[in-house]
Amino acid sequence: MNTQLNFESILNQVPGICFIKDRQSKYIWVNPTGLAISGLNMQDIVGRDDYDLPWYSVAGKFIAQDKKAMEGCIQYTLERRISADGPHHNIIMLKKSVYLSQSKAAIGSLAIGFELNFNNHNQYLSYMNLYGFQLDSYLSLENSSTKEFVFGDLKFSRRQAQILGYILRGYSALMIAEQLQLSKRTVEFYINNIKDKLGCNKRTEIIELAYRHNFIGLMFLNIA
Repeated sequence: MNTQLNFESILNQVPGICFIKDRQSKYIWVNPTGLAISGLNMQDIVGRDDYDLPWYSVAGKFIAQDKKAMEGCIQYTLERRISADGPHHNIIMLKKSVYLSQSKAAIGSLAIGFELNFNNHNQYLSYMNLYGFQLDSYLSLENSSTKEFVFGDLKFSRRQAQILGYILRGYSALMIAEQLQLSKRTVEFYINNIKDKLGCNKRTEIIELAYRHNFIGLMFLNIA
């Protein structure tokens, strides 16, 4: 229980959307950003599945993804929506993965993602064309053998991009080391290089820059 509370407290600091569901696809927890975007309170969501909530029209799709995520198959969701009260567009991008207990048993699914807002259709199209901000482009990066990841004026080596993705998901140096089978000292060396490259001292500053410079999508990639 303490481990879950600590994990949730870390996710509460992430400016993007985070939520956890149980094995029946019922919501266990949603972070403040997710609640703000949904327009609901925690008590309105916890204990319910997607069929009981305002987005029930896509509930079948979401629950099917939850099941695949719990089977160990990472799921990507890219939702584009147009507001009914005006020319407002938004994109919600989520990555769903299995949520494990301390004993490594699958107890549900974890989703982490973010929302981008656009005031009009032309702004939306310009952004998509300029940055290639599409799910396929991220998946192609993940599956490619590229040695360098370029985002505007920022360039990251494959290892830097790999570690940066874990940082954006809230992993500690020790957790990253365990995932990549590296020493903690080696991971800390890469983290310090990333901070120097970005001119950051804190992880929160890295996340802010990730949104500003469009490399937030690295949190969705499993770069081998």
